[in-house]
Amino acid sequence: MTDDGHLIWATPPASYATRNLKPWKLRGKDVLLYNNLHYLNKTAAVAYGTVVILDDTYTILYNVTLQDPDLNPIFPGHHTSLMDSHEALITADNTLLVVTTNATRWDLSPVGGPSDGWLRDSILYELDIDTNEVIYRWRASDDIPITWSKAPLGSRYGDGTSKALAWDAFHVNSLDDFEDGYMVSARNCWLGAFVRKSAGRMVWRIEGSGGGSFKLDPRAAFSWQHDMRLKTDSVTGGVVMHMINNRNSKPGSSETGTNGLVMDLNLATRTATLRQIFEDAAHPAYAWHAGSLAWSPGAHAFLSYGSEARMQEFDDTGTPVYELSYGIPDVGHSTRGYRHMWRGFPTRGPDAVACRRSGGGDVHVFMSWNGATEYTHWSVYDASSEDFVAFPMARVQRTGFETHAVVATRTDLILVEASGGQDPRSTTRRSDAIVVLADCQASGVDVESGV
Repeated sequence: MTDDGHLIWATPPASYATRNLKPWKLRGKDVLLYNNLHYLNKTAAVAYGTVVILDDTYTILYNVTLQDPDLNPIFPGHHTSLMDSHEALITADNTLLVVTTNATRWDLSPVGGPSDGWLRDSILYELDIDTNEVIYRWRASDDIPITWSKAPLGSRYGDGTSKALAWDAFHVNSLDDFEDGYMVSARNCWLGAFVRKSAGRMVWRIEGSGGGSFKLDPRAAFSWQHDMRLKTDSVTGGVVMHMINNRNSKPGSSETGTNGLVMDLNLATRTATLRQIFEDAAHPAYAWHAGSLAWSPGAHAFLSYGSEARMQEFDDTGTPVYELSYGIPDVGHSTRGYRHMWRGFPTRGPDAVACRRSGGGDVHVFMSWNGATEYTHWSVYDASSEDFVAFPMARVQRTGFETHAVVATRTDLILVEASGGQDPRSTTRRSDAIVVLADCQASGVDVESGV
């Protein structure tokens, strides 16, 4: 959507849920990617699906799948792909990072559970985008003791007494590609683990209450975090970690306000020092799941509050400068949110609905072009004869995703044309001929608010 909340592009209606839409680069080209979920159990927070990668014409380039014969899905069935919806990230090597869960037999007696219990393990995969081949795999249970978990055994985390109730001890919810390894966020342990590829194991960890391998600045304490990222500061050369610090863990929580957290990590001295906190004290958020923080040195930060269905932009001093509420909390929320330049050139042309009010009269035309960004105006043509389509009956400026024009005409057949824009790839495009509906209201068209 645009800064003022106008839709730019939406996936076609489908029976599958989609999550985690984000812009990215693949081999130097702009792409969009998202998780397409073929199976979703909201109660257990378990999902399986694929990762779809689109180019800037919204053409599907890849539908990446994960199949591993060693995986034991928590909910068995004919799953065409077993990656979950918590992460989909294209690495610097143009591979794909994803995560999934596995039902693993485990001794849960150290945390008061059954000795022959079930653990919901988290597994990192690096995949070849072209072939779906598994390049690398790492299991959280190989390096993270279950006693580090902050998730109480039972209730919404599972009690470990059955496969369907496998205990969600780790809950890996983000992966990041950094230098020679991966940054892994284990939400239910308040933990960030750096896994070195060559070593095949975790080589350091940062924990939100005690610091883990680091001496943690008390101001940088975190819990129930999401979207943990590492990057090199281009100015100082140091390592910076940022995340959304949810600080809430269940629906309806209002324990402590959620914030965006940035800290400097000194890997030599193992110190973690607060750099900046992004929060709106006048309008606090309490995001108990999901969310993201997009941050770069000296630039604005963009914070998505996940379950709160709200996003904010902050300037580099931490002052809120923009806010967008877009849905119903816990119902219509987004996993993450980004502010990003995007230019779309859909292969499919414009579309429109045209109708008259009951009793006849002028034609109301509602025009849109899903995904197109590089046009500025709409023209409406009489399509009842080839003699008429050379000259527009009306030309209006684009006013958002959908533009409404009123045309004085008796024709029952129109077409619309999108034009304008400065990008050389932007072309004038026309719709197919559209029949003018005789009665807007009877056809379900609300003339006052649009289609």
